[in-house]
Amino acid sequence: MLQAHRGRADEARAHFAAGARTVPGKKSPALWHAWGRMELAQGFPDRARLLFQRALRASPVNKHTWLAWAQLEAQAGCVARAREL
Repeated sequence: MLQAHRGRADEARAHFAAGARTVPGKKSPALWHAWGRMELAQGFPDRARLLFQRALRASPVNKHTWLAWAQLEAQAGCVARAREL
């Protein structure tokens, strides 16, 4: 996330991808969630949705990811989908 905050989104993606290739990273809802938040901040909501889905596969009860995804949908004008999430 530090790289993304410094305006180096491509470097941040590389770090996230490297982490996701590890056994603990694949199972880490925090990694997928943070990556999704970064993609959303960069203006890629479709990527963010996929990453939030990965986070929820790792931890289906992660309230932070559910909320972030619902906020994404609300901002996109999909209010019904946001409420469902």
